[in-house]
Amino acid sequence: FNAGEYWNNRLQILAENSGIKKQIQLLKSAIAKVPMVVGYFKPVILFPAAALTALAPEEIEAILLHELAHIRRKDYLINIFQRIAEIIFFFNPAVLWISSLIEEERENCCDDIAVKQTNNKKQFIHALVSFQEYNVSDYAATFSGRKNFLLDRIKRIVTNNNKTLNNMEKTFLLAGIIITALTAFAFSQHKQSSLNNISALQSAQIAFATNKKDTVPQTVNNDESKYSMSTSIDGKQYKLVEVNGKVTELYIDNVRV
Repeated sequence: FNAGEYWNNRLQILAENSGIKKQIQLLKSAIAKVPMVVGYFKPVILFPAAALTALAPEEIEAILLHELAHIRRKDYLINIFQRIAEIIFFFNPAVLWISSLIEEERENCCDDIAVKQTNNKKQFIHALVSFQEYNVSDYAATFSGRKNFLLDRIKRIVTNNNKTLNNMEKTFLLAGIIITALTAFAFSQHKQSSLNNISALQSAQIAFATNKKDTVPQTVNNDESKYSMSTSIDGKQYKLVEVNGKVTELYIDNVRV
């Protein structure tokens, strides 16, 4: 439902002060449990109807500034790509963990923008607490799924101290980096070995093609059409073994490659 002329006008003023040129619509909802931004090209802010009538005007404006920060940062669009990554890598706990950290930091950034706009930490904290009092506490907890996220947000705003990784998270991150590095190194070595073998095979085939007069095919088994041929080029001894016209073995200086 339309939030009314007063709040739509206030929203446009807040948007202009936030440096947002898009036309933004504010709607009150009986279904939405938390304020949320929907859409990217024509964004809409859905605000819980009960909260819109229960909270003080300055508290509502503080929450609107938080939602406007999401629009300013283009979080709606980024969140879509983040969800796609979570779907594709649903089996990877590291991706899901990093995604949860991104969500927390996204909310922290928007909190900081809203506090800077209001220039009043107390007002913004009162807005968060009021949501919990009016049975819409999911606003503070939805973003991370942690029960203590509201307390963590308030503590971070008051102390102006960003949360860092704990020892377990640091260990997990370090182990993940080491495993990834070792896996990448092993794969690169295997790939390089394969490329070397292919290069050696191509060199041998070119050598046999350009030195046919020095190459003497030796039939090994007529039934299988298997034969080998060898030649010496640039001081190296090449030997190819073919079965039914397909190269199965390559030797360079009697070393199978």
